[in-house]
Formats: sequence, structure tokens, C-alpha cells
Amino acid sequence: MRNYLNAELYRLLHSKSLFGFIFGCVLILFLSLIFGEMTIMGSGEGVLLDIGFQAKSYLSLAEPTFETVAQSCLGYTAFFWLVNVLFTATFFNKEYEIGTIKLSVAYGIDRRIIYFSKTVIILSVSILMYFGFIFSFFVLETIQSGYLMSLSEIIQLIQWTAINGLVILAMNCLVLFLCVLVSNMSIVTGISCIYIFSGACVYLMSWASMETLFPLLRYYVYTNPMFYWMNICSSNIVRIIGYLPWYLLGSTLPLIAGCIIINQKEIK
Repeated sequence: MRNYLNAELYRLLHSKSLFGFIFGCVLILFLSLIFGEMTIMGSGEGVLLDIGFQAKSYLSLAEPTFETVAQSCLGYTAFFWLVNVLFTATFFNKEYEIGTIKLSVAYGIDRRIIYFSKTVIILSVSILMYFGFIFSFFVLETIQSGYLMSLSEIIQLIQWTAINGLVILAMNCLVLFLCVLVSNMSIVTGISCIYIFSGACVYLMSWASMETLFPLLRYYVYTNPMFYWMNICSSNIVRIIGYLPWYLLGSTLPLIAGCIIINQKEIK
């Protein structure tokens, strides 16, 4: 597996997928400078807390606070996931679409090794890119706001970033499962976008009264990454504590299922 993992890493470093991933992140950073304040928030009547994504709200305040700067650093997670989905679907499915994956199988390489090698590369790149993405915004927001975080505040921001990163990895497991089922990057990207956007819409409309929501819709929200990102990025960690471990644990199921399916699937 080590040799094939090295081969996948070499393929990554010489592919357009990684360049596109980096370019997408830089583009989001650039657009944040142009458009300034960004708000995608939900507020409930009689509820003190808000959920969602908010960036550069300190621009309209007399003095920036840790919460406003931290939310600005994390707020563009609202767009990072889309670039990440495109990277995952493109890198995993490229060989299947052009047919070169048959050469590796014909050479005698176990399909499970191929699957897990690609998975390890994708998950590793995704988490590293996300931390780099947030660090870039940390530097940008520090310069723009003039607010210098204390060591304890930086540690708190890192913890929130790590939790968001784990949710991104969990989302990737589902995207990889779709890649195994469909083997078409356009369809995988489309389904992923519909799933995540719909989860965000349902949650924004009903988050203040989740207990009264139809059970099936409520579970749909709890298994959607937007539920976690929208709470983490608005500093409402308490809302997700009871659900996050189960969500992360459950994300391993599509990963295992993908391995079983790909071992039996005919490669065309």
C-alpha cells in the first residue's frame, strides 16, 4: 500500500485538482476583501442566540471583539466545503472516467488498496487545506480588525477549527461513497450540493423550534454537515455536543460501505 500511496501522492502533486483546490481557496480570500461584510444567519423570535456564518461584522462596531474576529476567520467555511467537494470528486473519479484505473487493477493491485490510498490522500489534503484556509483568514482578519488575540483565544480558535475540520472529513466520507456508487464527478458534485444546501435551508427555517420539527426532517438536519458548521461558526458549540460524536462515528459507515462496493464493482 505504501508504494501505491506514494504513486497517488505523485499523481496529486502533478494534477490540476490540487491547483484548482488552491485557486478556489485563494479566490474566496480575494472575494472577501472585495465584498467586505458577509452574513448568512438565522434568528428566532425570543431566542438570544443566532446561528450561521458571519464575517467582518467588526467593521460596523466601534471596537472589535474576539467573537466577531473568530467568526470572521471561520465564516468562509460556508464556501470552502464547495471547493473541497469539487476537489474530492475530481481527484477520486478522474482515473475512473478516463479508464486508466484498469491498468492498476490489471497490474494486480488490490482495489481496496487503490480505494484507501485515494481516501488517505484526499482526507489529508482536505484537513491541511482547511487549516491553511483558516490561518490565511486569521492573518487577514487580524490585520483588518487590528485585534490581537491572546494565547487562550488562539487555542479556542484552533479548537473550533479542528472541530470544523472533523466535520469536513466526515462529509468527505459521504462524498467518497457517492464517488464509488456513481463514478461521475458532475453527478457526485450535484448530489452533494443539493444535500448540503437543503440541510442548510431546513435548519435555517426551523432551528429555533427543532423539537417540534417532523422527526425525519430533524434527523436529516442532524446528519447534515451544515448543522455543525452553522453552530460552530457562530460560537454555539453547546448545541452540537450531543450529536457530534454520533455524526463522526456514523461517517465511517459510508467509508466502509464504499470499500465493500468497490471491491465487487466492475471497472469499465
